[in-house]
Amino acid sequence: MRITRSLEFQLGSKEEKMPYTASNFPYIASQAELDWYREPFVPWHWHKAIELFYIESGELEYCTPNGTIVFPAGSGGLINSNVLHMTKFQTRREKNIQLLHIFEPELIGGKLWKSYRTKICHADPYCVLA
Repeated sequence: MRITRSLEFQLGSKEEKMPYTASNFPYIASQAELDWYREPFVPWHWHKAIELFYIESGELEYCTPNGTIVFPAGSGGLINSNVLHMTKFQTRREKNIQLLHIFEPELIGGKLWKSYRTKICHADPYCVLA
């Protein structure tokens, strides 16, 4: 799992850069150590990737144009592709750690998924992937 202590954005945009290690497998498992970030928030941004997250410790507020939700430790959520959002952590009394799975939509649908499904199922005649 990759340790994250900052974010990068595309030049002149609020689009977050995704540091995928392999272009043919657009997925990141990350542990965001939010206390290392310069500010106690991540500014408004978006990304094509889907963001699935779990708050391991601390408390994190997610804001979207449709509202705000606070996620305490032990809870999690999903930010869909292309959704503008920002986050703020709520406390400095404990470590603020967020676990993330970030992946392109094509990984679970479309040509890329079909490619992996074919490779996986080719090895197992009893494969039941949809």
